[in-house]
Amino acid sequence: MPTVITVVLTDAGSSPEAFELSVIALREDLHALDLDALEPIPGEAPDRTRAVDPVTVGGLILTLQNSVPLFELVLGAVRGWLGAREAARTAELSIGDRRIVLTGIDRQQQDRLIDEFVRSGDQAGPATGPQAQAGPQAQAGPPAGTAPGGQAPPDRTP
Repeated sequence: MPTVITVVLTDAGSSPEAFELSVIALREDLHALDLDALEPIPGEAPDRTRAVDPVTVGGLILTLQNSVPLFELVLGAVRGWLGAREAARTAELSIGDRRIVLTGIDRQQQDRLIDEFVRSGDQAGPATGPQAQAGPQAQAGPPAGTAPGGQAPPDRTP
């Protein structure tokens, strides 16, 4: 069964044009891998525009065979994109309810958290297991939008 990985990239230190060019370069690197599919994440057209096919710049959906070596190649390409600009760039990869966010920490810490993320997928299957966050305050926790214990946060609408 194929694995679907959602990749969301951000770069706080680049102009929109430079960011888009860096994402295009990463897409070219990913195209060189043996992926089943590589598509942009569909976006929404800005208000009062007539965009034909809006996309989320920096958002990619990758489909690949369930393979740890291939996943590690994808991670390597994303880490290459992070490069020397790690402090300004963030890459979030999601597989089902598993998520890893890479930003702002040294390579050794990233290696440890990525290894943990990959191992958790080996043991728990492609769409289960813990979340890992590799950032200034590296920690594991529930998916975004959930309270501790995996419950949805209380509705706070008036």
